[in-house]
Amino acid sequence: MHQLNDPQLLKNYSYINGSWHSSASDIAVNNPATGKLVAMVSNAGTTETELAVKAAKDAFRAWVD
Repeated sequence: MHQLNDPQLLKNYSYINGSWHSSASDIAVNNPATGKLVAMVSNAGTTETELAVKAAKDAFRAWVD
């Protein structure tokens, strides 16, 4: 896996509405050119998706009001 100079830059969580959310499982992200593993990231499920959709709706309302 490629290493960053500052490993704190890579987050394997979902950033939703200003905070990081972990999931029950992770998925692999591979470089399509080489097939090598780039990172393991949070596999957002229904709960995380619903939180993200609600946050997007709330943010949109703020823009149109």
